Amino acid sequence: MADTCRNCRSRRRSIKTRDLCSKCLYWQGRVEDCSAKLEFVRAHPEDLRKYRPQLLFSRMRKARRVLEELRWREEGLHADKVDAQRLEALVCALARDCRSAVAASTSTLVEKVSPKSRRQMYEVLLTIVENCPSRWPNLHSLERPIKGAYRYGGWSEWSEEYCRSQAFSDECKMNRELERAYYASRERDDSRGPGHPT
Repeated sequence: MADTCRNCRSRRRSIKTRDLCSKCLYWQGRVEDCSAKLEFVRAHPEDLRKYRPQLLFSRMRKARRVLEELRWREEGLHADKVDAQRLEALVCALARDCRSAVAASTSTLVEKVSPKSRRQMYEVLLTIVENCPSRWPNLHSLERPIKGAYRYGGWSEWSEEYCRSQAFSDECKMNRELERAYYASRERDDSRGPGHPT
């Protein structure tokens, strides 16, 4: 068995099956579960209302984003030096989740910190971020938070950005195709009439 996670490269968490750490295994399982259900709906469009593809797409994209976030966090721990931008992203994320603001001079202050101190600060801030109670892991962000505003751990910004992406357009297209297949199956059933074997 590997001593590091296949997804995030973490050594901090126990490695479970398929060379994934406990956190990555959970979120990878979410991706695969939703993907399997979507494949089932493609093969059986009459069951579309049971599985709600739009919701499956949403859950799958969020789980993939969590896996990306876990990789990003561990990259900072594995790097020889933590760059100022990575540290500032955690500062902004913490301020956002506390509904606070970040001083305009933060970037300059972070740049002045020595590489060793920056690394220690990153480890401390990451521990705080990882232990903030939330339904979904909080996302890092370089966007300056607005005092008093709550952005759901960075998921609001990410969702807004994702909805403008090509990937989201592709999801909508696949969802429409599944809906067309569903209505076509309904029409076939209706045309057979009651009591007709399916």
